[in-house]
Formats: sequence, C-alpha cells, structure tokens
Amino acid sequence: MNNNVKATLMVMATAIATGALAQQPAVKIGVIAEFSGPFADYGTQIVNGMKTYLKLHGDTFGGRKVEFIQRDTTGAAPTSPSASHRSS
Repeated sequence: MNNNVKATLMVMATAIATGALAQQPAVKIGVIAEFSGPFADYGTQIVNGMKTYLKLHGDTFGGRKVEFIQRDTTGAAPTSPSASHRSS
C-alpha cells in the first residue's frame, strides 16, 4: 500500500471516530425537589445554581452535554420515591 492510500485511510478512520464521539448521549441529571407549593423557590434555586455552574464550566460534563430532568415532590413526602421511578 502506498503512503497516499495509508494517509487517506487514517483520515477516514479519524473522521469516523470523531463523529462517533460527537454523537454520545447526554448526561442526565435528575433533580427531585419541590417546584410547587410553599417551598417552590428552593427547588428553583437548586436547579438554577446547577445550571449556572455548568454554564460557567462549558455546559458539559466529561465532554458530554448535560440534560436536567426535574420532578416535583409537591411537598408531600409519599410522592418523592415515586417521582424517581417515572421515565423522562
């Protein structure tokens, strides 16, 4: 194999590998807090603080985009465990 063919194959392999890395799924971070009721401000502040931190550090975690999944406990203790089992 001549050097031109080898170089072309290496460029194609690098392009394929780079494309595969760019298509990694997002990191999902679940936040279960009170987003309604008398303590709704606390839940909102928690999520806004997390988003601000990520914005200051490039909106990525480990090179992957971050997606937040929020669940509202509505302030009732029995709803908290079931909120973690709902799909996004």
